[in-house]
Amino acid sequence: MSQQTIEIIKQVETAKIDEWTQTIFGYYALNIGEFGCLTTVLQHSSIQHHFNIQASYQKNMACQAIAESLPIKSDSVDLVILLHCLEFSAQPFQILQEIDRVLIADGRLIIAGFNPWRLFGQQWAKVMANELHLKIKQPYLISLTRIKDWLTLLGFDIEQQQRLILPPPLKTSLLKIMPSFSSIYLLQSVKRVSTLTPINPRWHYPAAFVRRPIISTAKNHHD
Repeated sequence: MSQQTIEIIKQVETAKIDEWTQTIFGYYALNIGEFGCLTTVLQHSSIQHHFNIQASYQKNMACQAIAESLPIKSDSVDLVILLHCLEFSAQPFQILQEIDRVLIADGRLIIAGFNPWRLFGQQWAKVMANELHLKIKQPYLISLTRIKDWLTLLGFDIEQQQRLILPPPLKTSLLKIMPSFSSIYLLQSVKRVSTLTPINPRWHYPAAFVRRPIISTAKNHHD
């Protein structure tokens, strides 16, 4: 049953993310996390080179590393996919800081998370944790509002978002989109880098005694 649950989540999210990634261009894309590496979200991406990064070792994987400390050069990645990684980390903001470090200016970040305030979000997260054998007793679900606040603090702009509803973790394949009862949120953001342009002061104060000082003399007084 849990395997079917994972397949339903993959099906729903991959369909939407495929639409987004087809319009993102560049050279390098990272897919981070145990769940993300099980998906094919980069299959139709226009980016040339794709790499999977996860903490647990798997055969034929590109890199084994934790998301809180990526062994990636700064300002070198065009796209990062982060699917259900933050809710299974003790340092979710640290992960976002690392992604901010490795992304180039105008690089894209796509996040998927379980909605803590809607139906079955916590149940879906527990099922995923068990299926992926994650060593976490209680997933820490983060609201979409909190994620957007963190991204704004780091200098990201939100480009688009999507709320998806999943059926209860039961034997069913019913898939709907119903924002008011969404179980999953998807978010795409872009890293903005402000370029500081030096501005010359409008007024220039003359240095003291730029000319020879006027010396008071008797002639001056008479004049």
